[in-house]
Amino acid sequence: MKNTFRLLLKALMIEIMKDDIRTLADELRKSIASPMVTAKEKSKPAERKPGKKEAVGKDTAGIESLIELIQNFDCSANKQMLHPRLDAKTIALLNGFKLATGIDMNKVISFSIDYLFGTNPELKIYIRNTLNNLEL
Repeated sequence: MKNTFRLLLKALMIEIMKDDIRTLADELRKSIASPMVTAKEKSKPAERKPGKKEAVGKDTAGIESLIELIQNFDCSANKQMLHPRLDAKTIALLNGFKLATGIDMNKVISFSIDYLFGTNPELKIYIRNTLNNLEL
């Protein structure tokens, strides 16, 4: 469960931050190259080679819809507190996710647990059966 959660968050963060990093890198390249570019070079249209950015762009719709699901997830009625113990990498990932999306880590954790049990109903059945067997 911990690895699944970490992989989900890692995939989200990678997709979100790739575009931001590329944009920042493009701005830096332009600011550095602009004094060196001559008028002749400016008139040439830049040729773009299809690369990873186009492939990543196709997948961002899925990431954006997942982020929207997390944003729309309502955990305001939850009164129970949980203090999960997470390793430093996961905390850093969650903090980065909050900076990139504005979504609090408690909401991400709550959504992830709800998603885990919602997509794997056999876990609920296993828990129910185990508890029923313990009472006998």
